[in-house]
Amino acid sequence: MVNTDDPQGKNPKDRPFVIVRVEGEDIYGVAITSRPVPEDKRVELPWHPQGRVKTQLRKQSAAACHWSKTFKEEEIVRYLGIVPPEKFKAIIEKVPPEPAD
Repeated sequence: MVNTDDPQGKNPKDRPFVIVRVEGEDIYGVAITSRPVPEDKRVELPWHPQGRVKTQLRKQSAAACHWSKTFKEEEIVRYLGIVPPEKFKAIIEKVPPEPAD
């Protein structure tokens, strides 16, 4: 979870992110959302109403590969679950080459 704004730069709150890569002190992540995301920019993630999956997501969610952000370790509020390797690979394939901060 990272405390950050929405894609429009508003509504700061704790939001789930998939950590894609760490470079020095910078961490690059992709947002996880339950809102609609275009098919070519989304990767569905495992979820369960009681969080009984490795991602620990409790509602239907997807990595929004067009909503990326660079942040620092101290901006991470807490760590949650783990993205399965095949889903992580799909995210990497859809993520833009540079952060869209």
